[in-house]
Amino acid sequence: MNPWSCRSNGDCIINPLTRNLCKKCRLQKCLGVGMRREFIRSDEQNERRKKAMQENKLNKLKQKDILDKLLNNSIDVNLNEVTDIGNSITDITLEGDLLEINENNTAIVPMFREITDYNGLNELENNRISELTSAAVVFDYKMPNNVVIKINTFTEMVINCSAKQECLIMDMVNFTKSLSGYNSVCAEDRVTLMKYGFNELTSIQGFRFYDKLTHNFYVPLNDDKSVQINMNVMLTAIIYYNPNRPNLTHKLSVK
Repeated sequence: MNPWSCRSNGDCIINPLTRNLCKKCRLQKCLGVGMRREFIRSDEQNERRKKAMQENKLNKLKQKDILDKLLNNSIDVNLNEVTDIGNSITDITLEGDLLEINENNTAIVPMFREITDYNGLNELENNRISELTSAAVVFDYKMPNNVVIKINTFTEMVINCSAKQECLIMDMVNFTKSLSGYNSVCAEDRVTLMKYGFNELTSIQGFRFYDKLTHNFYVPLNDDKSVQINMNVMLTAIIYYNPNRPNLTHKLSVK
């Protein structure tokens, strides 16, 4: 290390504000409180460490570029094709299993025990059902008697229902926070489950507001007013946001 000098003959007051003014007194104070000299790096060591960190960063960027290139050049597989292949494999497996069962005359044993009433549930299962019922109270929306807004286009639905969707997101978050199983999952997975499951959860909630006689959805905006959305408008949104469209750059975002 290069020798340092002190203009105050080693009498500098070292604190968070003045620690960068005198390197010598700062070093003496650090050594006085127990810092070991072998932990002190020279300028050459610092330069080598900085260079190594830069090389590691460049290597990570190169690996990321290679991965992105592989993903971009990968062949898009149609979801229906995957489903058909999966169904074919399942059918072949089931046929083989049925043949084996018939040959051996073996009775089929159910995987899960049959529950005929609530008396057949154990304490843990009862607690889970009670927890789920209590958490679902946030979705107990009251339906106003009067319909204030009639929506006939997809654009009108986006404009009038955006505020309701924000409220639904908050209700979904509060619902999941009330589930002990959800809270045991790591934060990254919780965000992923909410992000990619929100549309399905919204659809399930929307079934409650469908009137099969009029083919309309009656969605409450608040306690005083609701909107009437035609089935064709809902189907328009579903058809428009189709992640299986060709040449899409970000299919997950569309989904």
